[in-house]
Amino acid sequence: MRDMPIEKQALAQSSKDALRRGWGVTAVLLVMMGLIFHKAVWSMVTVWMNSATYGHGFLIAPVAIYLAWDKRHLLAQLPVRPSLFGVGWIFGAGLLWLVGELMAANVLQHLAVVGFIQGAVLAIMGVSVARVLMFPLGYLFFMVPFGDFAIQPLQQLTADYSTALLRWSGVPVFHENWIIVIPGGTFLVAEACAGVRFLIASLALGVLISGTMFQSWAKRSFYMLLSVLVPILANVVRAYGIVMIAHLSNFELAVGVDHLVYGFVFLSFVMLLLFGIAWMMRDPLPQGPAQPLPREEGAARSASMGYILGVFMAALFISLGLRLYAFDMMRGDAISPVTLHAPAASGDWQLLGRAGPGQWQGSFVGADGQATWLYSNGDHRVSLFAAYYGDEAPGKELIAGRNNLTGSKDLEAIKSGITKEDVFGYGLVPASYLIVPEGTGGRRYVWYWYVLSDDVTARQADVKVASLAAKLSGGRAEGMIVAVSMLVETPEDVAIVGDFLNAAGLHESLNAGGFAPFVTTDIQ
Repeated sequence: MRDMPIEKQALAQSSKDALRRGWGVTAVLLVMMGLIFHKAVWSMVTVWMNSATYGHGFLIAPVAIYLAWDKRHLLAQLPVRPSLFGVGWIFGAGLLWLVGELMAANVLQHLAVVGFIQGAVLAIMGVSVARVLMFPLGYLFFMVPFGDFAIQPLQQLTADYSTALLRWSGVPVFHENWIIVIPGGTFLVAEACAGVRFLIASLALGVLISGTMFQSWAKRSFYMLLSVLVPILANVVRAYGIVMIAHLSNFELAVGVDHLVYGFVFLSFVMLLLFGIAWMMRDPLPQGPAQPLPREEGAARSASMGYILGVFMAALFISLGLRLYAFDMMRGDAISPVTLHAPAASGDWQLLGRAGPGQWQGSFVGADGQATWLYSNGDHRVSLFAAYYGDEAPGKELIAGRNNLTGSKDLEAIKSGITKEDVFGYGLVPASYLIVPEGTGGRRYVWYWYVLSDDVTARQADVKVASLAAKLSGGRAEGMIVAVSMLVETPEDVAIVGDFLNAAGLHESLNAGGFAPFVTTDIQ
């Protein structure tokens, strides 16, 4: 009997040593995978540094680590039992990363980085540890810069409903796309005004509060619903309030930097309100020491160091193998620069030459060939832009945020979308479009198509899928963008663009796919 305390003490010390070894191996594996996939990690950190919308990403990992540390008393009861399921998780995350690498889709690579962290813990520490850390590990998904898809819908929602509130308040208002015009001034619901930044921050905080302050799923679900609806509605009220302040003060207030200050103060108040609601709804914190785990979870012995290292090597081998495979897939033949040809125009349309400084031009980084030409028909002017990629590689992708069709990095579209079927006649496939302000009240429309070797599409996702298929089959991800632009004063001007496309032979070539008449010879 006297030996029992010594045996228990030795068992406790052995368990602590096993946990230290397990977490040490896990840390080494994470460092190694971070080095292997360093470009994906760095691209995610770069987004955090350069985007106010996703700057909260720096806080997510420390919060998750604290949440895990708060479970230390439960973790101390668990053995280290490496799981092959975790190795499979790493393999699945690696496949997701591979698809993201081949498609140049950063969001997939960033999701894979989170998957690697989760898989490393699951693989080395085991299922029991991962189950206890399920919430901290799941919270890591908020590191991923994801949410740009909501910007345009929220811009439209904010513009529509703030306009409705202004009319309800008796303010004369003209509403066009994302522009709100009242007597004395014009307001643009820009991307920064869409409320995505506030929505994502509210959602991240809402999940954290729901997971730490509430025990029942009913409370969690209700609070998560508030975390989504309240910031959307608050952003509408914020936009309405800024316009009203400007209107009531004869545009002496809320028209410059101060409107950002007013908006920040208001949204900060809304966030405090949400936190106050959570505080009133909170459940009592558990008192006393941590409850012991079920016997079947705490009774097992930790695995041997040899087995832990075996799982470590398997996870590392998978990571290295996928990285080398991707390197081989991405290694392609160099593409020589291409001189694009201006399509000849018939009828009354004439080619004036290339666009010069101060005129609308497209800009696509890394293109193997690009040019903007001007055409005229009497008083009508149309610009035509084309950019060709013989293959895609990091830094030269047809679909990339650094590419620009507004004509200037300082301009922001006031509307974007996809046209209806056959908007230009002649059975032409739908196009994507941008509406860009130009001059005093002017509107420049830009219609554009993504051209593949055997297809034409307005959807970026179609281009990404085609690029992935080409690389997996060992071919080149060849593609082109064709854009036509015109200052539009009346709806009838759209028919002028249709006439130009027909006169330049672009209706036929766009419907057929392929790169004629811009590229007339095969690129070797």
